[in-house]
Amino acid sequence: MSSTLIKHSHSKRRRNFLKIIMEMSRAAAAIKDSKKKISCRKLGGYLRQQKGRLYIIRRCVVMLLCWHD
Repeated sequence: MSSTLIKHSHSKRRRNFLKIIMEMSRAAAAIKDSKKKISCRKLGGYLRQQKGRLYIIRRCVVMLLCWHD
């Protein structure tokens, strides 16, 4: 019975995390649409920033998926 409760809380955490990820991607898409022209230098900085954000998100997803209570 307790293993069912653990599985339920783990899946709930996963669903909440996926919901946050979806909201972040929608916000990123809205920001992307709002920017019309970006110079090459600004574009490079923006791409580095997004790469860093994706790295952090990927690490968090892996941590949450591999986390055992």
